[in-house]
Parts: sequence; structure tokens; C-alpha cells
Amino acid sequence: MRSTCDDFSEDDDDDDDSGGETNKSNESYAQISTSRIIKSLFQILYFIVHSGRRRTPLHILCAEGIHATCKSKTLISELNHLGICVSYDEVLRYQNDLAELVCEAGEEVPLPSHINPALFTTAAFDNFDHVEATLSGLGSSHDTVSVLFQDKSDNMPRKPLISETDVVHGRKSFQKELKCQELIDFVKPAKKGDIHTDYQVCDELTGHVPTEQKDVAWSLARMDLSKMEDNVTSHICENQEMPTWSAFNSVVTGEQMPERTVGFLPILPYPVTRHDTVYTALKNFQNVLGQLNQSNLPIYCDEGVYHIAREILLLRPDEFSNLTLCLGSFHLLKIYLGCIGKYLRGSGAENVWTENEIFGPNTTDGVLGGSHYVRSPEGMNLLSEVMERLQWTTF
Repeated sequence: MRSTCDDFSEDDDDDDDSGGETNKSNESYAQISTSRIIKSLFQILYFIVHSGRRRTPLHILCAEGIHATCKSKTLISELNHLGICVSYDEVLRYQNDLAELVCEAGEEVPLPSHINPALFTTAAFDNFDHVEATLSGLGSSHDTVSVLFQDKSDNMPRKPLISETDVVHGRKSFQKELKCQELIDFVKPAKKGDIHTDYQVCDELTGHVPTEQKDVAWSLARMDLSKMEDNVTSHICENQEMPTWSAFNSVVTGEQMPERTVGFLPILPYPVTRHDTVYTALKNFQNVLGQLNQSNLPIYCDEGVYHIAREILLLRPDEFSNLTLCLGSFHLLKIYLGCIGKYLRGSGAENVWTENEIFGPNTTDGVLGGSHYVRSPEGMNLLSEVMERLQWTTF
């Protein structure tokens, strides 16, 4: 069966072989499609002839894909009866095998097997709501999920064969008790921690001059400069060909965001709104940091979790000196927009939006408060362009 799986493990991805090459003929596409169909049929026949005792990659991946999407036991069982995928019990056994493999290292916090300790890693944690259907809507379960992020590398560590490990294939449920899932007591003091005298809010920004020059060029390009030789400029352009600020920056920006690798740590079966849960998660991140080849670990979270975690870090700064707590970009932008809105409230910005029929009178409060994540940046960009055009005309 090992040699058979090796035959099936060829890279037949249409996107890699033919998706990016438009000059290939239709015959090439037909050959690739026919080859894939033949290999799929062979795996199905191989599975049926051996009465399901010999499992092929097609049957394992089909069942795992359905389980990851909807976890439907009925659908997997029906396809198993048709000889298209493995049984639902076998899926659970493979899931347990993966969990056993991760915990085989013996660390207090098991590191996901596909996470490379040599690559720079960031972390995040947040609340996970199960949202069970209850009559009152209350009493649902809440867990804490911790995640690790890395830039995807070409040198991904190979997962070992079952024969190369001490994993026993057969159990359908994970029965080990992990120490990292035990709650560590943390008593919240009556007095909050003081900010240290050497605490820095932020460093001076550098390298923003090219960005300002780009914004100036975009602002001028949005105006009517056809009569500039006569010292006449108009802030109203009838035939607008320059796109909006967001579209302009998406075109001229050459930065390529790398694909990310995501790894989940063991779930804490407690709500993240508790101080002892956040404290336990921070201690687990410290254990993870000890397994990585880096001296500091950035941790991202939302506003509610950040408030509790920052309070713990202020109370015990020496204990968590190697952890850097950060707000997620979504929540950071919402706070930033709320600060701008508070500064603009009562300045006439509401009249600019309502009189130009961009937002209604009730919507402007949410735009200024930053609660409308989509409308707030759009409204601020339009207001900024209005002010810049008036400045250019006066200048």
C-alpha cells in the first residue's frame, strides 16, 4: 500500500500545471483531465476490491474535506457505502492520530507539527463562542482559542509516517490530559498597576515621506488642471479618470503579502473574559516562545482581551517582558477612526456628508464614532479629499 500511495502522491494540481499558462492547447487540458479521472477511478476500484481495508489518498482526503467543511456523519457514511471515502470512525481515528503526533514531543504546550521554529512567529488569542440554542439565549459555552502565524515557507517539515512514531492507530477519541489546559489562578487586585516611568507609547515614525508625496500626486491628479497655464485650477473635474484613493494605492503599491501558515494551540475551555484565563494563555505563549528561535513574541487580540491582558502586564511587567501585546489592525483602525471623529464632531463634517447625500443624518454619528467599519474610512477619505481640493484651489 505504501508504494501505491507513492504513485498517487504526484502533483496534479491544475493551477500548477496549466492554470497560469494561457498558451497551452485544449489537447493538453484534455490529457491532464483524462489522467486525473483515470487515477481517481483506479483508486476507487482499488478501495472496493480490497473491501475498504486498503485506503487510498483519494478516500482519506475526501472524508477529511467533508469533515472539515460540515462534519456530517451521514454524508460521510453514505459516500463510504458507495466506496468513495473512508468511514466516519476512520476519520476520527486519523484526527486522533494527528493529535497524538503533536503531543508526542512532550512539551507543556504542544507546538503544531507544521510550525517551523526557525521562522518568525506571531500569535493571537480570542474568545470562541459555541452559541448553543437555549431558550433564553444565555448560558452558552465559551472557550479561548490561541493561534500561531508564520509566513509560508517552501521547506515545510515533513510529517512522519505512523510507523516512525509511537502513535497507536485505533482510538477514536483523544484521551490525554494536557497541562496547558489547566487554569492557573490569578487574583485580580483592587488597585490597577501603575505605568512605569520608562514606558514608551510609540517611537517616531520614519520612512513616511514617499507616502506623503504619493498622496500629493494623487490629490493633484483628481483635480481639473486643464487651465493651469492660465493660473486657473478647478476642484471639480467633469471627466474624472483618476480612481479613488483606495483603488489608486492598490494599483501603485508593489508590496506582495506572503501566504500565511496557521497553527492552533490546545483550546482553553474557559471564557477569555476572566483574568485567570488570560493569565494562563499568556503563560502558554511564554512556553511556546521557549520552543521558537526568537527572543520576543508579538501577541494580537481585540479591545476586550487587550484591556485585561494589558492590566496583567502592568501588574507583572518583569514576568512577561518577552511578550509584546498588540491590538489587531481591525480594532486599532476602529479606535483611530473614533478619535478622528471625536475631533471632527461639531466642525461641519456632518453637513458635508448629508448635503452631498453620502450619508444620512443618523448614519453620521456611527461614522464619526468609528462603529461603521466600512462607512467610516470611506467618509473620512471623501472628507479629506474635499479639504485638500479646497486647499489646492486657495493655494
